Amino acid sequence: MPYCERCGNEIKEGEAYCSKCGAPVGQAAPIYRRPESRAWSAGRILALVFGGLMLLASFALIMGGTGIMTVGRSLSDDEGFIMSPSAELSVDSYAMVGKGVEIDWTPSMSGWTPSPGDFVTVKLVAANNDPAKKVFIGIVQESYAREYLGDVNYDELDEFSWSSPPWSDAPPDIHFTSHPGGPLATPPIVHSWWSAIATGPGTQVLEWEPEAGDYWIVAMNADGSAGVDLTVNIGAKVPILRMIGNAMMAGGFIVLILGGALIYFGALRRR
Repeated sequence: MPYCERCGNEIKEGEAYCSKCGAPVGQAAPIYRRPESRAWSAGRILALVFGGLMLLASFALIMGGTGIMTVGRSLSDDEGFIMSPSAELSVDSYAMVGKGVEIDWTPSMSGWTPSPGDFVTVKLVAANNDPAKKVFIGIVQESYAREYLGDVNYDELDEFSWSSPPWSDAPPDIHFTSHPGGPLATPPIVHSWWSAIATGPGTQVLEWEPEAGDYWIVAMNADGSAGVDLTVNIGAKVPILRMIGNAMMAGGFIVLILGGALIYFGALRRR
């Protein structure tokens, strides 16, 4: 039996007012609930699409960063230089010459004027296959090189490339063009205009931080004699590559988390 909310009197069924105090008999207001929609709204669809695109982008960033780091580690030596395999170079003339090393550097940043050497270091490794001879490798500005070698018989290296991946065992494609002339007037070591040199018996290592200019790379016997027969490696250290790889991986994981959150909270989670 219901009771009056004002005086507590028992209310008979069907009565609209309390027979004792005359208060209207209260009735609970009906509560209407909107049925949950199972349809995909435009917002949920957009969240799913953009979240999926972010996941794809994150995978690309992570894979790219991982590839850069993996290749760098597999091809680098103990000092962090990415090195080529060894190549046998032999000519009958007085020198091997690599021309066309042009470094055009005009930075426009104010307050700091970096040089190419702040971003890359070049490494040349050479050993004379004739143990009785010392090796000489040097980098020199073009103007000095032309003056020193203008009348000398040397061979210009105009092709040095790998048709297969350089980390394989296949030898590089090598081709020289002969420059006619006579012997060297003086051995290379007596001159002070070399930008960088390495000379001596056994294996010699030259490391060079480039600067703007036009350069030749020269390899010869230290005594200036004819018949140069060397085993060489070339490489470079680019610290910014590691930074790029790390940044790509970190950015990929951040985008992965954001994309996953967008899909979960914007499209999949039931409201």
